[in-house]
Amino acid sequence: EQSCAIRKGISVTMILPPAASASLLQELQKGTEGMFRVQRALTHVDCMRARARFEEDEQLVKDFVGSKIGFDRVDQQITAFMIAFVGGVVESHMKQGVSRMKTAMTGISLGSCPSKASTFFSWFAVD
Repeated sequence: EQSCAIRKGISVTMILPPAASASLLQELQKGTEGMFRVQRALTHVDCMRARARFEEDEQLVKDFVGSKIGFDRVDQQITAFMIAFVGGVVESHMKQGVSRMKTAMTGISLGSCPSKASTFFSWFAVD
């Protein structure tokens, strides 16, 4: 599917099971070390080593990719799709967190926040 989308220039959105998204987020929450592990994993995309349930299907797909697109191009695009997926997981987490904070802070004025928080929030203040 990825190779056909790449060949036709169709945008792809990766969707993984919730457990995979949660696992990714846990890794990213480990800071620099977790980010490095995710980046390292993304350097190991290798569609040439991918397996299909049926050997005939696998050979058919690999013949198609090898002759029409190229394994390197597919690997690059899959990596790009996965990077976008990682960004989406972080974006979703941030949106949910901001929404929860807004709900929790209803009725709290910025004057009651500690000075560092007030400085942070003042960057986003709208007059």
